[in-house]
Amino acid sequence: MAGNELTEEAMKMAAQEFDVEGITKLSCTHKGLVRVAAVGKAVHLTELNLSHNLIDTFGSCLLPLQRLKKLHLTANKLRCLDGIAGLPLLEHLLLQANLVSAVGEIQKLASLPSLVTLYLQNVDGSEPNPVCAATGYRTHVLALLPGLRNLDGERLRAGGGADTSEMPSTS
Repeated sequence: MAGNELTEEAMKMAAQEFDVEGITKLSCTHKGLVRVAAVGKAVHLTELNLSHNLIDTFGSCLLPLQRLKKLHLTANKLRCLDGIAGLPLLEHLLLQANLVSAVGEIQKLASLPSLVTLYLQNVDGSEPNPVCAATGYRTHVLALLPGLRNLDGERLRAGGGADTSEMPSTS
């Protein structure tokens, strides 16, 4: 890492690979990263964990990651989700403890056809994004992303309701 920027060398070291293109899983957490433009060179990534950094934007650096299925971005400085759209295979997106405050940002995730798991806060309500406090938050998210099967750690059944099949009966 060069200061607060993710470099190709740092990625190779973290993944224990000789070639950036050979990296399929990468974890660079708690590094104080602000810029991660080089990550786009790891075109075979399927899982990326950049949690607990200082990232506030991605620009277009994630677009080359067309195989990405899991993206962990918990505890960064993200307000805008523009750089996350355009990942057709992304299934799991963890965004707790960021600064997303507008429901319109969630709408950008509708372009992710494979998204089934989204965390904007933890199941107990801790580490929320500001948008989680919006009136009708859950209803809005489920309307915008009808393919979700897990929102904030709560499993959903088809149709967007909570899965109560394993909950004990109260009668």
